[in-house]
Amino acid sequence: MITKSKERGSLQPRKPSVFRQRARAISAAGMTGLVALGSFAPAATLTALLASTVMTPAAVAQDFTTGQLVGVVTDTAGNPVSGIAVTISNDQTGFDSTSTTDSEGRFNFARLPIAQYKVVVDAPFGEDPSDEIRIPAGSVQRLNFTVATSEVEAAGLEEIIVVGTRATSSRKDFLGQEGGIVVNTDDLVARVPLQRTVADIALLAPGASSGDSAFGNQPSLAGSSVAENLFYVNGYNATDTRDFIGLMNTIPFEFFQQVDIKTTGFQAEFGRTTGSVVNLVTRKGTNDFHVGANAFYTPEGLRSNSKKRDTTDGFRSSDKLTETEINTWISGPLIKDRLWFYGLVSFRDNDLEDFSNSAFTDRKDDDPVWGINIDGILLDNDMFGYHTFTYTHIDDKRDIVDSILPFDRDTGTINREADTVTQTFERGGTTDILKYTGVIRDWLSISGLFGESDSRGRDLSNVSNIPQINDLRSGTNIVTGNTGGSIVDAINNDNRRMWRADADITVNDFFGDHQFRIGFDREVRKSAEQTSFSGGFRYVVFADGSGLGRFDANGDGISDTGVDLSAPVIRQDFRTTGGSFESVLKGYYIQDRWQTPIENLTLNVGFRLEDQTSKNVNGEPFAEFNGGFDFRTGFTYELDEGRSRVYGFVGKTHFAIANNTNIRLAGEEIFNEDFFRLVSDTIDPANVDAAIGDFIGRDIVSPPGVQPASTLVDKDLENQRQIEYSLGYDFSVGNNWTFGIRGVYRDLGQGLEDGSMDAGFRQFAADNGLDVDAAAAAFTGFQTFALFNPGSDVTLDVRTDLAPADMVAFLGGDADGDGLVEATLTAEQIGVPKIKREYKALELTWERAFVDGWSFQGSYVLARSSGNTEGGVKSDNGQGDTGLTQDFDTTGLTDGASGRLPNDRRHTIKAFGSYAATEQLTFGANLTVQSGRGFGCQGVHPTDGIAAQFGAASFFCKLDENNRPSADAESRLTPRGSVLESGWTKQLDVSAVFKPDVDFLPNGVAPEFRIDVFNIFDSNDVTDLNEFGEFDSGQVRSTFGDPTGFIQARTVRLSARIEF
Repeated sequence: MITKSKERGSLQPRKPSVFRQRARAISAAGMTGLVALGSFAPAATLTALLASTVMTPAAVAQDFTTGQLVGVVTDTAGNPVSGIAVTISNDQTGFDSTSTTDSEGRFNFARLPIAQYKVVVDAPFGEDPSDEIRIPAGSVQRLNFTVATSEVEAAGLEEIIVVGTRATSSRKDFLGQEGGIVVNTDDLVARVPLQRTVADIALLAPGASSGDSAFGNQPSLAGSSVAENLFYVNGYNATDTRDFIGLMNTIPFEFFQQVDIKTTGFQAEFGRTTGSVVNLVTRKGTNDFHVGANAFYTPEGLRSNSKKRDTTDGFRSSDKLTETEINTWISGPLIKDRLWFYGLVSFRDNDLEDFSNSAFTDRKDDDPVWGINIDGILLDNDMFGYHTFTYTHIDDKRDIVDSILPFDRDTGTINREADTVTQTFERGGTTDILKYTGVIRDWLSISGLFGESDSRGRDLSNVSNIPQINDLRSGTNIVTGNTGGSIVDAINNDNRRMWRADADITVNDFFGDHQFRIGFDREVRKSAEQTSFSGGFRYVVFADGSGLGRFDANGDGISDTGVDLSAPVIRQDFRTTGGSFESVLKGYYIQDRWQTPIENLTLNVGFRLEDQTSKNVNGEPFAEFNGGFDFRTGFTYELDEGRSRVYGFVGKTHFAIANNTNIRLAGEEIFNEDFFRLVSDTIDPANVDAAIGDFIGRDIVSPPGVQPASTLVDKDLENQRQIEYSLGYDFSVGNNWTFGIRGVYRDLGQGLEDGSMDAGFRQFAADNGLDVDAAAAAFTGFQTFALFNPGSDVTLDVRTDLAPADMVAFLGGDADGDGLVEATLTAEQIGVPKIKREYKALELTWERAFVDGWSFQGSYVLARSSGNTEGGVKSDNGQGDTGLTQDFDTTGLTDGASGRLPNDRRHTIKAFGSYAATEQLTFGANLTVQSGRGFGCQGVHPTDGIAAQFGAASFFCKLDENNRPSADAESRLTPRGSVLESGWTKQLDVSAVFKPDVDFLPNGVAPEFRIDVFNIFDSNDVTDLNEFGEFDSGQVRSTFGDPTGFIQARTVRLSARIEF
C-alpha cells in the first residue's frame, strides 16, 4: 500500500461525497461494538505511524451475493477520530461511496457486490491513507486506519510508504462459526487442478467426501447424506426439487464468481437442511467490455484403461470416453455506470462407449447450455436511497441419447447386425432469478427475491413395446429385451417458485450493539410424474423359489397354489404412476450479531420457524408441519489482539419432505409383483407368456387408488431434525499462515421415514386378545405403509374393509360411516428402533495464502459416522427415494442396521496448492488420501417373513468363516459396515499453466495454455464393493465383495484460454 502525497498546511478536511453516494452504504452511525475487534488475518507490517489492519468478521449487513466493509479511524495516540470521510470505489463499475466516521471513528459499507475495491481516507493533515481490498459475498472485511490530526503528527508521515501483505483467507468469517471453505473461481480454480463441477469444489472442504456412485458422486458433507444439502444460486434455492440430490452440475465455473461451502455452524437464514449449504454467486459485467473463450479436451487416448476395472458384475476395460468443452463469454456495460451484463454459452460434446455384461452403449451428450446475468441501478437519490437489481437466467436443457447393441462378454464382440435400441433422456431445464437490493437509511437495508425453475425428466425409447428381462439364474444379471431400461415414456417434470425478503437493522448502545437480520421465504414446489414399464411389465428370473416361503404355508417346498418352489421362477412386475403433486413451504427467521459489552466477545443468536404442507395427487394435504422451531447460537472470543479466537456453536435444523414422498406415498401408484413357475429355459422378449407357467403368488407393493391421508401419515408426525455442536480455535502465524482445530458433533435426533404398520397391527391383535390369524391374513406386510417417526408411537386410521371385524369392533367401530377407524400402535408393537445417526469429527486445518508465488492449504479430519440410517437416501442398495428408503419398512430390515454408515471415513487428508515458477509458468497440485468405507452383507432375512418379502434387503447372509458366500453356510447376522472394508484411496492431481508473452496481441491480453493430470499415478484404489451376498430368491451371490467402483483412472485434460 502506498499513501499519496497531500498539500501541506491544509487545515480543512475534505467535504464528504453527496448522499447519492453515501446511500450506497449504511453509515457508521450506531455501529459502536465493532471497534474492539482485532485482526485475524494480519495486515501489512506498518512503517512509522500509519496503520491498516484487515480481518474477516462475521456476516451482518450482507447476504447471499454481497459483502460488507467496516473499520475504524484513529489518531496517532489510538483515539477515534470522527467526521473523517472514507471513500470506497470500484473503477470497473464506476461505483464509489463515502461514509463519514462517527464519534467512535467507525465507518461502514454494506451490501457491496463481490469486487476489488480501493479505500481512501480523507485525512485532516498529511497524506491520505489508502488500501485495496477484495470483498467476498457473505462476509465482512475490516480495514483500520491511523491518520494525523495535527501538523506536528503529519510531519512524521512525509513520504511514508506502507508495504506488506495480508492473508486472503478462503476460510470463514472470523466472528462467525461456519465450517467449510470459500472459493473464488478466479483464484483457486485457476491455480489448482479440479474437475469442472461444483461437487468437486465442495470436496475441498474439511469433512466432505464423495457419496456413492449411485447418486452421481454428489458430496456428503459433515456426515449427512447426499440428499440433505442445499444449493443456492444468488440466494435462490436451486436444489433438485424432487429428491434433493445435487444441482445443475452442467453449468461451467466461468458463470460463477464465488462458491461458498458452509458445512456446519450456519445461521438461521438457512433452513430446511440437516446437511450443509452450498452458495453460488454468478459473475457480473463491468464498465469494460470483455470477450473470452476457453476450450477443454479430455481425449480417450490419454486416459488410462486398467484391466483391473473388469468385474463379474460389469465389463469396463473397453469403455471409452472423450470429453470436449468450449465456453465463450461476453460482458460489459449496457449503460455505463448504470446497467451491465455477463453472458456465457457452453458447448459440450461427451462421447461415451460403455460396455456391460450384455450390452454396448454409445452415448451422445452434446447440447449447449447458456446463462446471462444483468445488473443495474434502479434508483439513486437523496430521498429514497440506493436501489439495485440482478436478473439471472440459466438454460441447461439437453437431450442425452443412448444407442444400444447386444454385447457378448465371452467373445468381446458387439452384435452390430442387431436392431439398435435408442433411449433418449430429456434432462435439465431453465432457471430465472430476479433479486432486488436497497439501502434505505443509515440503519436499514432490505432485499427481495423471486425465482422460478422448471426441470424436465422424460425418458423415451424406440422399443417401448418390448419388456426388459433380468435373468439371475447364472449368478450374474443378464439383461435382454429392452436393454436400455425397464421404464419408458416416463415423465418427471418439476417446478419451483420461491419468494424471499430480508431486512438488516442496526441497533446500538442497547446492552452492546446489534445487527439484526429478519426474513421470510416461501417456496411452492410442484412435481408431475407418469411412468410405466416397457412392454407393460418387467421380468426377473430366479434359479428357484427358495425365497418365496410366504407362499408356502405348510413349509413343504410346494406353494399354496401347488407349484414346486425348487424349480426356476419368473417374477412379473407391473407398475404405473401418474399425477401432479405440490408442496408449500414457508420459513421465518430472526438473527442477531451482538457485540456484547464484554470486550472481544461476540454472540450470534438466531431463531427460525418452518411450515410445510405436502399435498396428494388430488391437491389435498396429507402431511403438515406448522411451527417447526429451530435455534442457532454461537460465540466468538478474540485473543491476542485478534490474531486468534475461540468459538463455539449449538443449533438445531429441520429437514423438509421431498416431493418424491408425495409421489410415492400419496399418488395413484399401482405396483404388484406376481410370481410364476418358469416353463422354458429360453425367454423370447417378444413372447414372454410362452415361458410363464403356473401362478405362485402376488406381492402388492402399492395398492391401487388414492388412499385417505389419515391412513398414510402418523397424526402426531414430527419433522426430521438434527442438533449440532462445535467448538474451535483458530490462530495466525506471521502474515500469511492460518491454522485451526475444531470439534464437531451432529446428532439426527428425530427421523422421518415410511414403513409398513402391518407387523404393528399383528402385535396389536395379540396384545389385545384379538384373532391373531385373522390379523396375519389381513396384514400380510405391504398393506399399511405410512409416514412416521421410527421409534415413536403411531396414530393413524385403518380401513374397515382391510382390518378384521373383531379389530374394527375393538377400535369402536365405524361410527361415522367413512370406512375408517382410528388406531394407536405403540413403538414396541411396530418394532422398529428410533432413528439414530451420529457424526463426530476433529478437524485440523491450515492455509497459506498465495503470496510470494506459492500457496498451500489443506485439512486432516478424524471422523466417525454411525447409526441405523444414512439419511435421505440409502447407499447400501443405491436407493434414491429420499425419505422413503427401505431402512424402516419393517422390523426385520432393522436387524443389524446399526453400524458404520456408508459415508463414514475415519481419516481424510486433503492438501492442495500452487507454485509460480515464473511469471509465465504456474504449477498446481491436489492430493486426497482417505480411509475406506465399511460394508455389511445383504441377503434374505431367514426368520422374519415380512422382511423376507423384500428380497436381499436384510443384513443376513450365508457366509463361511472367511466371509465368502456359501450355500452350505447358515444365514447369520452381518451388520452394516462390519464385514468388509474398501481400503484406503490415494489420488494426486497435478496441473501446469503457461501464459506466454505474445507481442502481436493488445496490451494486457495473454493466451493461457494448461494441462491437468488427474490421478497421475493411476491408482486402482477401490471405492465401492458389491455388498449383496444373495439374490432376492435367497440364492448365494458369488460376486459378493467384488469391486464395483474405483477412483477415476488417470486422465489428462488439455485446455486453452484467452480473453480480450
